[in-house]
Amino acid sequence: MLHHRQFGDYDVTSLRMITTGGAAIAAATMERVINAFCPNIFNGYGMTEASLALLLHPEHALSHLGSCGKPTLISTCRVITHRPEDDATPDELAAAGEIGQLIVRGPQVMWGYWNNPVETARKLRDGWLYSGDLVSRDDEGFFWFRGRVDDMIVSGGENIYPREVEEVLYRCPGVKEAAVVGLPDARWGSAVTAFVVRNTPGLLADTIDAFCRSSPDLASYKRPRRIVFVDSLPTNPSGKVLKRELIAQYGS
Repeated sequence: MLHHRQFGDYDVTSLRMITTGGAAIAAATMERVINAFCPNIFNGYGMTEASLALLLHPEHALSHLGSCGKPTLISTCRVITHRPEDDATPDELAAAGEIGQLIVRGPQVMWGYWNNPVETARKLRDGWLYSGDLVSRDDEGFFWFRGRVDDMIVSGGENIYPREVEEVLYRCPGVKEAAVVGLPDARWGSAVTAFVVRNTPGLLADTIDAFCRSSPDLASYKRPRRIVFVDSLPTNPSGKVLKRELIAQYGS
């Protein structure tokens, strides 16, 4: 709706509250929603297995742009050390600001997957649900979504989280949507690749690259090595980008 050419013709001042969820919302998009629609916005993080686990309240929406908020009243959330080869135990906590896996405990957490004891044992351990999501927790107790465990890119031996690259891309003028994945690369093992939907038809890859190079929030080794312009990003019914389809289509 924000990108609709006639958006400015409509009066939306009667809107009293907005909730966002289903997929991570970029900080730049969140700011636009607050300014164009309504400041009373709740940004929630949840999953089918655990319902709503984290919630960012309106009074923190602008001061903590991009955050998932804090645990809801019935949720206990921890960030544990992320090891690609082996999941950490619930007591192996990540330090403040360190990226790790989110685990959740509470009365709303599922009992298990129907007729799938193997997957149940993998995701539920000692009363904790292993979410498979990478997050960090700051000194104030706010949680920040960094991506899926399976989405992490290892390029030249460095760990790169697509979400932090996407946050920068969404701030680039002329970018409507963006998704970042790692594609096979002979030199780096995996190359950071950005799929971009343009809002400005004449937007060039060099312009995006220059913007990424100038951003203080993106180290040089994290910037996209390839930029692919697409008409749209593949999504599921809830709006989550299906990155596996991008990898399947462009991986070769």
